[in-house]
Amino acid sequence: MPSDRGRLPEARASGKIQPVVMIFDSKPRKARQKHGKKPRKPSAAASGKTFAFVNTSRPGQADEESRRLVKTHVMQDVLRRKPDDGSELEVKAPKSLCVSQDSPRFMESSPQAPPSYLLTFPIQIEPYMLKLIHDYAGAMLPTESKVIDSAWFPLIMTDAALFHALLCTSALFGLHDVIVQRKHMLESIRLINDRLPGDGATSDATITAILFMAKAEYFQRNHDAWSVHMDGVKRIVELRGGIGMLPRLIKQKTYSTDLLGCIETGAVPHFAATNLPKPLSPLYPYHLPPAVVSLAETYTLSPDLLALLSEITAHTTSSLVTHETANLQYRFLSLLSTHPYQHPLPSSTIPTKTCCSQVHQDQSEMVQELLLIGGVLFLSLPHMCALLPIRPIDYGYLLSRLTVLASSHFDSHTLRRHPEFLLWLSFLGVVFSSPSISFSTRAREPSWLLLQLRVVSAVLEITSWEEMKMALGTMWAIEQRHEMPYRCLWEEAVIDLDICSEV
Repeated sequence: MPSDRGRLPEARASGKIQPVVMIFDSKPRKARQKHGKKPRKPSAAASGKTFAFVNTSRPGQADEESRRLVKTHVMQDVLRRKPDDGSELEVKAPKSLCVSQDSPRFMESSPQAPPSYLLTFPIQIEPYMLKLIHDYAGAMLPTESKVIDSAWFPLIMTDAALFHALLCTSALFGLHDVIVQRKHMLESIRLINDRLPGDGATSDATITAILFMAKAEYFQRNHDAWSVHMDGVKRIVELRGGIGMLPRLIKQKTYSTDLLGCIETGAVPHFAATNLPKPLSPLYPYHLPPAVVSLAETYTLSPDLLALLSEITAHTTSSLVTHETANLQYRFLSLLSTHPYQHPLPSSTIPTKTCCSQVHQDQSEMVQELLLIGGVLFLSLPHMCALLPIRPIDYGYLLSRLTVLASSHFDSHTLRRHPEFLLWLSFLGVVFSSPSISFSTRAREPSWLLLQLRVVSAVLEITSWEEMKMALGTMWAIEQRHEMPYRCLWEEAVIDLDICSEV
């Protein structure tokens, strides 16, 4: 038993005080929980003891229970002193600013700290610029491909001209602040002009910055300024050895920016279409819709056109709609610019045998242009687009050209031989004249195409949407999951008008 001073008689007799460990267990108390851990239950052997002493200098023959108690006490003290593994986080900067194209989108994760390249800017940052960067990352990048959003930022954060071009774009699309947009556009132009005599004149960052500004001008419908920027990109690309020498990412952005302006203005595409990526789906050169086969049997159609039309068939049967849609549109526009129909409109006189060959050639070229225009419009249908356009597109040029050609050349004889083709063209015209389901700029007045849609529907004795869908399927079918907006538009344009006229 311990003395009143708490020392062992053995220690008092020897005159030396031995270190001991005392475990007091007479009044158990609730153990403090830490990090959600459950307190340990006292052992049955220890619960019956009031004091327990362990001589650490001369332990003698310690029993197993004493050893366990000492070990338990020591381990509890170690755990109490050990810092929690998650209490200190070390954020390591990436070794390189180059982000692989296979890396996941940083905006889809929730990192504890932003990537280091977002903290280092090529210019002096003002507070409002941070909001522009945030708006671009949150609103603009989701409209691009996953490859784009994982590769643009390292390039943007290391080039001042491109950074100003990004701020210009974000101010225009996000804040709708023309003053801020112009400020950064002019600064980007100044920086690009300063580098033109040097090595950076043909860099990837220079090309990308000009493309950003060209798209900003297109967004504001400044088509002349858009054309100036695209002319500049074309000259730089030529110095680089052609568009085939550009990285795939920048090549794709070049085509998409040029495509927007060419659709609205009817301009000749600035770049060759031969280097465009091929669709992922296998090509079927002779896999053409029945109406196209009928046209090919009647008129002389170029092999290039037939190949493009077969690619539409392969594209529509693909399970995924990707950037290949824009690539295919660009190739249609390129072929349209190289083979425009420029012959005079036919007169009402009946052609003689001597001019039958010329008439056949003229009609063949006219049908080819109609197929090219129809192909561009069909690929622009909402369900065919992988990405929403940056603003509603003005299809006025293509629709006016379509109306002029179709109304001047499709006489009653042609209508009887190819009614499904004319039905398809007029249906596309009605769709893109209505902003309710298309990405067109504004609603247009009922045109010849709307009247022709009703006439051809009557010729084919179409009285229901199911019959209409079957007739459209002779060109390219519309899947059931996409048909609802087109069905409503057709019923409003044809069925409802017929009911009103009867009343």
